[in-house]
Amino acid sequence: MTDYVIKHILWGGGTMTSYEDVAGPRRAKLSAKGRRQLRQFEDAATLAAQVLELRANSGLTQGELADRSGVSQADISRIERGSANPTERTLCKIADALDADLRLMPRSSASAQRGSARVNGSRNAVKLL
Repeated sequence: MTDYVIKHILWGGGTMTSYEDVAGPRRAKLSAKGRRQLRQFEDAATLAAQVLELRANSGLTQGELADRSGVSQADISRIERGSANPTERTLCKIADALDADLRLMPRSSASAQRGSARVNGSRNAVKLL
């Protein structure tokens, strides 16, 4: 498909805008339950990206990380896909295996939230560093 066709299919023929331009108004209309679910999804995606990036930067496969951490390869895969809700203990094992710190950070500022995820619904942001 050409860029022209893709643009017209995805954006109704208008000028392409950013994801945030499209998602922002929809996000504003979410119910309280919808906002909680979105936060959980975003937290899982953030955590997934952090684990994946640290593992890749360490030059480890999921299997090697599993051997080092004592967390099964299947669980690591689920965490990296954002489909798992790992416990603090699991995250500590992974952080230790990656020679990283697991830190709690206040969510009061937007900058503290960026790149952080919550664990098991806690009120603080968690970041693997």
